Amino acid sequence: MAEKRLYLLAGFDPKTENQLADWQRLLTEAGFQGQQTNIFPHLTLADFPCGEEGMLRQKLPAIKSEPIPIAFSHIGFFGGGKVLFAAPDISLPLLALREQFSNAPYWTPHATLLIDEPEQTKDALALLQKAFVPLEGRLESLWLYEFQPPRFIAQTPLPPKELS
Repeated sequence: MAEKRLYLLAGFDPKTENQLADWQRLLTEAGFQGQQTNIFPHLTLADFPCGEEGMLRQKLPAIKSEPIPIAFSHIGFFGGGKVLFAAPDISLPLLALREQFSNAPYWTPHATLLIDEPEQTKDALALLQKAFVPLEGRLESLWLYEFQPPRFIAQTPLPPKELS
């Protein structure tokens, strides 16, 4: 059994969330089941040991960011081919948001679509390639979860900049 960890997730605007959910549904309806997290579509920003929950609970409401434009331009694999994901282009606002929580030197921003054995994800990629189109949207909220099993901990919106 894998060690439990905390994950900082970013939630999308409804249009983006619906498109990501449609891609997941396409895979599910084609018979790809995998071991999904069974929570809303999200962008994984960072992970942490469970002992950092208190620090993250304090830091989350103090985040300095407004909604961030995001553009999904490609799909890919990691985890030895076990994780199929949609990936956004990296932008300075996205990096600035992440750097408020993590200074880890490597990161692949991603929205997981399927977790399964490499042969299954390879077949799922072939199907997804036919449906995938570039997608532009926004990150609008941050969520803190513990996995596995999923446990919701906290959420904060990324409020629009106030007009003066």
